[in-house]
Amino acid sequence: MVDAALRLSDAALRDRDGALEAVERLRDQRDKARAQRDETRGQRDEAREQRDQLRAQFDEFGVPIAAGDETDDADVAVATLEKAYGLLIGALGRFDDGRRLEAGAARGEAEKADHLAGERKRRALEPEVRGKRDAGAELTIAEREILLDRRTPILERRPLERRTPTRDVAFVTVASEQFLPGLLGLLLSLLDVYPDLESDVFVYHDGSLSPFVQRRLRDVYSRLTFVEPDMAWLDLETASGDANQRIGKFGYMKFLALTHEGYRRVVFFDADILIGDDVGALWEPDGDDFRAAFDCGVREYVSRSSQTGRWIINSGVLSIPAAGLGRASYDEIRRVTSENLRPTDDLLDRFADQKMWNIFLADKDVTYLPLNYNCNIKYVSYYLGGSTVGLSVLHFAGMKPWNSERYLPAGLVTASRGKEIGLPAVWLEAYDRLLFRSRLAAFRRDAARARRSPVLGAEAGPSCLLVAAPPPGGAPAGIETFWFHWEDLPADPAAPVHHLVLGQPFLYGELNAHRPTFPADCLAALRARAVKPVLWIPYEMKPLVEEEGLSDEFEINHVLFEAPFSRFMDVAGATDCDLDGFLDDARDDALTFGAPIAAALGFRTILVAGLAAEGEGDDPEEIRCALGLVAAALERKGVELRQVSASGL
Repeated sequence: MVDAALRLSDAALRDRDGALEAVERLRDQRDKARAQRDETRGQRDEAREQRDQLRAQFDEFGVPIAAGDETDDADVAVATLEKAYGLLIGALGRFDDGRRLEAGAARGEAEKADHLAGERKRRALEPEVRGKRDAGAELTIAEREILLDRRTPILERRPLERRTPTRDVAFVTVASEQFLPGLLGLLLSLLDVYPDLESDVFVYHDGSLSPFVQRRLRDVYSRLTFVEPDMAWLDLETASGDANQRIGKFGYMKFLALTHEGYRRVVFFDADILIGDDVGALWEPDGDDFRAAFDCGVREYVSRSSQTGRWIINSGVLSIPAAGLGRASYDEIRRVTSENLRPTDDLLDRFADQKMWNIFLADKDVTYLPLNYNCNIKYVSYYLGGSTVGLSVLHFAGMKPWNSERYLPAGLVTASRGKEIGLPAVWLEAYDRLLFRSRLAAFRRDAARARRSPVLGAEAGPSCLLVAAPPPGGAPAGIETFWFHWEDLPADPAAPVHHLVLGQPFLYGELNAHRPTFPADCLAALRARAVKPVLWIPYEMKPLVEEEGLSDEFEINHVLFEAPFSRFMDVAGATDCDLDGFLDDARDDALTFGAPIAAALGFRTILVAGLAAEGEGDDPEEIRCALGLVAAALERKGVELRQVSASGL
């Protein structure tokens, strides 16, 4: 059915004369799909209960169920038909003197807007839509907009002078643990544009941002204040629209931006935004006006709300003047919310907090900013040919590009439900670039104080031993040793252990963990040793080290080994084995961490004993490949890597 809808859309694009008929046929298909979906939803709760029972049984036997298995075919079908219908509507009129569009454009590929063609299309559909309305039929949002005032936003094309905000300008955002990559991306991009930023930044959250996460974010920017507000005043039981069900009370936290008196301006950013260039228009010139941009995205225009009589603004970027700050404003928007949670038969009903901001601002002085200052990524995809040139704010509304185990703990990754993510590569590439640079700079700043000489000093000699697996007779005396598994340490607490490398992030919890901990009994075992070893810990666990106060008990050093920048050596085919940068994964800790650490400490001969490459690993060939790559990298540094048998020590 979905494929048929898309074929119908393509056919209509090739034949404009039959397009209106195609619209009607596709509308009928869509309505039937909606009916089927509603019937399916009636059965879904029972199916989910059965699924949960099965999952409990599967979990008991260790059988995983993929997140994608929960996707409802009916929902996906309706979503695809809705998209096909919208694309077909959007395609009408884009023929420019009879020339045909490529069929691929119907599937949302990047193209540039044709305002006149779009208006021709809407005028052509207006009589049909009026007739449908007069007959009492329910109109879609796109159909309702055909009968309303529309306005195309300005997109400025001029050079910008970067103007760092003064301390009397504050920033506010809201976030949850699912938005952590987005929040970090917002901060990194803001600092990339304004490296000398000193403004206060307030982060309102739902309690899911752990102390570990807050420490990590403060390491990026120290002037962060985290606030978990009391949202008990808000009752969404009678709220209209899917947005309220999806967003919940979370989005309404941004109202608290109004409470920050004492600043000349308070600027609110959603946590799914990247700053690409100067945003000084949000605070300069001074004035008592609110500032916001139009709500555009899938469509190239903004509509006028019949409820407020104003153009609909997007609440993802708001600039609030000093005159609009204070308890009175906060109380007013809360009152507006309580009075307008029920449907008001307006386009605003499809929004959550954005509906309330539009109503709140209806009688206030609002400056409409060019789209450069809040550009929906879907607008970039549909109307700018995928180009972000000249845009100061990119808004990744909708499904989030970081919604994967590459950036989030597995338990926080959600099924997409067939919804579209607009140009995810734009966010991924920008975020990875900013994060890579930030992590390297911070690591090198802190690594300037790290150990770069042997524990044994002049007595160490030119050789050291990497203990990949414990030797049957124990490690030989008189040689500096590196251990990689705290459970393998000599039982005698007086036996010398010079270095312990706890470099794998999974030792502290799941990948990308937001609440990491040290392995149970690990710290107690280390504290019991007569001479405490030098510890090497992942740099991303620095906040955990600070929480535990370990620097007062142990010598702590860090290794830079973290997603998404560390690669498998056997996959990459090369490694630089450099402790000053991101380390590659050799699939054995002695090679991954021990070799670059030992080389950085000045050892000229590195002995490694007990490698899984000796036959005990799941795939010893991968480790043998890494062994050769590490040996070659060390040889270029004038260091010899020599494998020895653990049983022969």
